[in-house]
Amino acid sequence: MNQAEAKSSASAAAGSALAPGNSIGSDRHRHSKIATRCWVGLSVGVLLTIVAWFFDQRISDALTTPTVRDQIYQAFALPAAISFYAIVVAILASFSNRRLLLTGFFSAVLLSGLLTHVLKFVVGRARPALGVGPESFDLFNLLGPNQSFPSGHASAAATLAVLLGLYFPTARWVFYFYALCVGLERIVNNRHFTSDVLAGFVIGASSVYLCVLLLGRHYFELRAHCPPTESKR
Repeated sequence: MNQAEAKSSASAAAGSALAPGNSIGSDRHRHSKIATRCWVGLSVGVLLTIVAWFFDQRISDALTTPTVRDQIYQAFALPAAISFYAIVVAILASFSNRRLLLTGFFSAVLLSGLLTHVLKFVVGRARPALGVGPESFDLFNLLGPNQSFPSGHASAAATLAVLLGLYFPTARWVFYFYALCVGLERIVNNRHFTSDVLAGFVIGASSVYLCVLLLGRHYFELRAHCPPTESKR
């Protein structure tokens, strides 16, 4: 071994010896920043809660009038729905097979939405709140008030619940319970009949399983990032 090779080997050894220490220091710094942000966020949250305590009644009176409530609902209903899908998409994008996962996810969501709205257009069932009974229909009228069958919320909830159950099977009953709560809320709020909700569940679940059959199970299986393999010396 010549002198140049000896120096190179010594430098490599010194670098490898320092690497663990640098890594530990970097981890400590990162953990310290996270802890600081958590404490700042907690302090701000507590402060806002205390301030809001003194204005609770005024805020409640201002936001619960029928006009304001309807305006808020119209403004935030769609963004709120999209945000939930965005969270799922962000989770799927963190896996190595993200392209397959996102293809399967959007295929199921779009199929469920398409079937739901086609049936709404064809059936044209009156909503319970109209007070005309479950046997009132306005066929082939997508823009009318008769949009009860099937429940769009129920089909969307079932689609997401079944998809999440495929991605995380050990927690699938949690997701199914979420879908059940969504369907119950639609009935209790007099927005849908029970058969509307059940039809939505069937459409959502069927859309997912149809996509699994057509695309393949590998479009709905999570795969973690594999660590890079070391080059052979």
